[in-house]
Amino acid sequence: MQELCLVRDMIIAELTIQTGTRPGALAFAEVQHFRTMRVESSTNMRVMLIPDHKRSVARPAPVTLSQEMYVKMQAYVSHILPQFGSSRDSNLFLTMEGKCFEGGTICRRLPAMWKKSGVRGDL
Repeated sequence: MQELCLVRDMIIAELTIQTGTRPGALAFAEVQHFRTMRVESSTNMRVMLIPDHKRSVARPAPVTLSQEMYVKMQAYVSHILPQFGSSRDSNLFLTMEGKCFEGGTICRRLPAMWKKSGVRGDL
């Protein structure tokens, strides 16, 4: 389970870095958002819209996936997420206990992962 959590955290970090968005919206991302995302015709990028998030008054949070990230997410949803006890209507990212992330806990995962990496502990 520890290795599965590391993969989950890597996906969260990579999505956050690639999209330049805060990871908070990812706490509310659901499997259905992933399955129903649309493809931007001019760039062939996939866009997942997350309607429920901290600033949802403005509009849904867009999370853009490159083709490479989309392939990783497909593998995550098909093979790793079910190990967390996920269902079809479940959140996309779950805790080790199979529960959705609460409050700002998903946001605190990134600094913790960065520190563990040992790349630059001063950030």
